[in-house]
Amino acid sequence: MVSFNKVGFFLLFSADVFCKTLLLGDSLTYVYGEAYKSFINKDADVFYQVGSGLLNRNKYDWFSAVESINFDEYDLVIISIGTNDFNRDVNSVDYSRSIFELIGRIRNKNLDTKIIWISPPFLKNEEHEILLRNTRHIVKGTLYQLGVMYSDITRDAVLGEKYSDVLNGKKIRTNDGIHITKYGASLVVEHLKLFL
Repeated sequence: MVSFNKVGFFLLFSADVFCKTLLLGDSLTYVYGEAYKSFINKDADVFYQVGSGLLNRNKYDWFSAVESINFDEYDLVIISIGTNDFNRDVNSVDYSRSIFELIGRIRNKNLDTKIIWISPPFLKNEEHEILLRNTRHIVKGTLYQLGVMYSDITRDAVLGEKYSDVLNGKKIRTNDGIHITKYGASLVVEHLKLFL
């Protein structure tokens, strides 16, 4: 005879039902969110602001924005911020503090949420790419200190080992040299599975 524990079953079932993901960040977040919903969880929420970053609070204030989000609803937060932040100094203390502040505000609202940060991709514009290398370096080092997972799509060659419009015969980048196609986003999301 098999004993069935209704309470245990309900708790397991409830945990699965209430697991929810929020993707938040700059315009790349939109296409990542669509891919995430297609391949991992259709019930994910996506919150993005075109042209946003952490350097210019006048353009968009992420710190105020996260205060308006109920992070208790989310078990996983995936962040894509940094592509619009061109740091001239590889050791920018101010940029590192901004990352600390953003993650701190999220954790103050839900200490148990898992956070993954997707690195900015390679850019076609070489001058911007040089500055963005500094940004990636700062983000990676700061997230390491915070114990936040960092999905480095440049180091892991998810979209190639340098900027490329095409990978394996398929278009992965849009013509502006910044944004990513649906196929490119599917590769990024496939790589994210390693962190889930």
